[in-house]
Amino acid sequence: MKICLFFLLLLSPFRFTVFAQQLNSSKYAIIPYDNTNIYVAQKFHAGFGKTELTDKEIEVIDTMLVKSVREYNVKQFEVYKTDHKKDTSTMLEWYLIDLKKYRFQFVPAMTTQGQKVIWVNGFCEYFDSQAGNWRQKIVLVYDGGICFFNLMVDVTKNIYYNFSVNSNG
Repeated sequence: MKICLFFLLLLSPFRFTVFAQQLNSSKYAIIPYDNTNIYVAQKFHAGFGKTELTDKEIEVIDTMLVKSVREYNVKQFEVYKTDHKKDTSTMLEWYLIDLKKYRFQFVPAMTTQGQKVIWVNGFCEYFDSQAGNWRQKIVLVYDGGICFFNLMVDVTKNIYYNFSVNSNG
């Protein structure tokens, strides 16, 4: 019985979607905190200021990305199974985030107490050619579904929060 369960988990349809991400600099850009930017100001409350990111903190962000997307994908797989029963043309890739196919923008900020929080803005890498200079300007769209998601990562506490995926429109 245990062996059957092991193989069932191993062959699970969402298994491939997230394991170790291991970000490299071609996949992300660090955009400086700027509270005059309306989009940045909406993500951070008063009391935040500019800060830098260390390699260790980028590893924490990577870990939180994998964790948040894994949790999202598990829930979405259940939604897919329900939808697929109603419409068999429904495709699994419409529901799950595959981190290998995304680019990320990190906007780091720090409180006066030294707490570092990073806004992570993720978008499908095929969109980067349409996004202009994604390494310097925040990429924002309305709708877009799973092609656009974001979350906040607190690298001081090693937690994430406010994970959200754009609606389909």
